[in-house]
Amino acid sequence: MPQQQDEAPLAQLATWVINLETDAERLRVTGSLLQDADLPWSRFPAVDGRATNLKTHHLNNSKRQSHLFGRELNSGEIGCFLSHLHALEKFATGSEEYLLILEDDADVPKSLARDVSEIIKWHEANPKHRLDCVNLCNAYRKRNTPLAALSGRQLLRSWYFPVLTTACLWTKEGARAFVNQVHHGGIDGPLDDRMRAWFAKTGGGMHLDPVLVPPRQVASSIDAMGSRSTSTLPRSKQILRRKLPVYGWVFLNKLKSLFRAS
Repeated sequence: MPQQQDEAPLAQLATWVINLETDAERLRVTGSLLQDADLPWSRFPAVDGRATNLKTHHLNNSKRQSHLFGRELNSGEIGCFLSHLHALEKFATGSEEYLLILEDDADVPKSLARDVSEIIKWHEANPKHRLDCVNLCNAYRKRNTPLAALSGRQLLRSWYFPVLTTACLWTKEGARAFVNQVHHGGIDGPLDDRMRAWFAKTGGGMHLDPVLVPPRQVASSIDAMGSRSTSTLPRSKQILRRKLPVYGWVFLNKLKSLFRAS
């Protein structure tokens, strides 16, 4: 039996499952789990990195990728980024206020509708807390601040946003800001790393602990499109170019939050 939930917050929510046309079985499994969770959803077509040379896409910033990571993204990584970006672009111009993006390997719990509803209700009752995105699929137990206990899980401010994008809950404001910065700077790294860098800067990331929607143990569609090239950048330069700026924003925003609380 589906769990009872307050339907008012869910009326503001769109739920989209990103899926390649060739991965029908993955979609079937995820759709069945969402049906058990009593959460309406729609399929959102993924960008297939095998169908075209995405390295020539106008947003692909290979020069910046090489500078930050010492390698260029493969077509699968670019396709993953574009799939999420296209979903956020559509959401940004729609009527819903929240978007739950699920990848088609999400291990959806039966409590998902209730738990997402709790997050939305908390956010609307606490508008002073900036919320861009909640990572529902991974947790990082350092550099966070507890905000609320929701249905047996801690909602935490993620100063250092967890990686993985299997399940992410976006606000309209957060989606528009992320889309704008990608349109301005291009795709300059893997999606989850660039989300971490952006939310370190905005201070708008959150996550749940324990994790709500982990990935299922299935083969990666991105890895099937080709291996990632090996970085040619020494670790010391990766830290200097990519990690130190993120740590700087983490420190600054956490310090600001302490002053606001005092």
